[in-house]
Amino acid sequence: MRIEEGLTYWSDGEDELALDACLPAESQEPTRAVVLVHGGGFTEGDRDSEGLRTLCELTAELGEAAFSIDYRLAPEHTYPAQVDDLANAVRWLRDPDQVERFDIDPARIGVIGSSAGAIIAQSLATRGEGPLDTGARVAAVASLSGVSVMTPDGLELGRPSAQPPNWC
Repeated sequence: MRIEEGLTYWSDGEDELALDACLPAESQEPTRAVVLVHGGGFTEGDRDSEGLRTLCELTAELGEAAFSIDYRLAPEHTYPAQVDDLANAVRWLRDPDQVERFDIDPARIGVIGSSAGAIIAQSLATRGEGPLDTGARVAAVASLSGVSVMTPDGLELGRPSAQPPNWC
C-alpha cells in the first residue's frame, strides 16, 4: 500500500482543498475508487477525522483506491458548498492525469460518507444526468449515519442549516 497526503484537488485562489490517497500496492488493472467524506455537522472535521484514515488504509489493503477529502465548513461556507467540493473531488479524480496516476477506473467511483458526510454524499448522488463515468456522477454511495429523507420534498435537496438539530 502507498499513501499520498495533502494532494490539492481544488483551489480558487482563496481556499484550497486537499485529499489523502490510500492506494493498493499493485493492481493488474484499473481499480475501483471510493471517496471518503467526513462528518462533523458541516462545521468541523477533516480528511483524517472519525477513523477515516483507518478506513482509507483498509480499503487500499483490500486492493481498491480510497481518497479521504477535506471540504469547506459551515458557517463560513453554506450548503451546498460542501456538495460542490465533493463534486470537484470526483471531477479531479476523473481527470485523465489522475486516472493514470492512481490507476483507477473512472466509471467505478463511489462515495462513503459519515453523518454530515453521508448527507453530502447522498446529495451528490442525486445530481446530474448521463453516464456514471462522466463529470461528478458516482456509481455508488454508502451512507453511515446520514439522515435520509426520501420524499419528493426531501429529494429536492433542501438546505441544511449550519447547525442542524440533534436528532440522536
